Amino acid sequence: MKRNLFILLFTSLLLGLVMGCASVTPVVAQTPTIDPDKPNIELLSDEQIQEWNSKPIKEWNDFFGSETETWNPFQMKFYEDVSVKALSDEEKDELMNYQDEDWEKRFGGTMDTWKIHQLLFYSAILNLSVN
Repeated sequence: MKRNLFILLFTSLLLGLVMGCASVTPVVAQTPTIDPDKPNIELLSDEQIQEWNSKPIKEWNDFFGSETETWNPFQMKFYEDVSVKALSDEEKDELMNYQDEDWEKRFGGTMDTWKIHQLLFYSAILNLSVN
């Protein structure tokens, strides 16, 4: 009888420990580590994409460890993907119908004066129009 009680108690404790660890594991798994050299949008939730999209370009530069002009292709693609994925369908439709004048108004000058991150965003919208 004591042996059965011991086995039951031990099994209950072990099961409680396993269930406790299992409930913590998904929370840890939800916090992905983004590699600054090869960032991947697939690791981000919709909420995290919105958070990344709202960051000023200085924070992007700080995270990547370089100025926009020297970002690698993975970093540029990540910026484009985040910028586009953060938009609503209505915003995408509106931007895909922009004319040159609209873009110049949005970015405050002609294309030759735009900053790199503005050119990346423009390029990402053009890619939406083509696809």
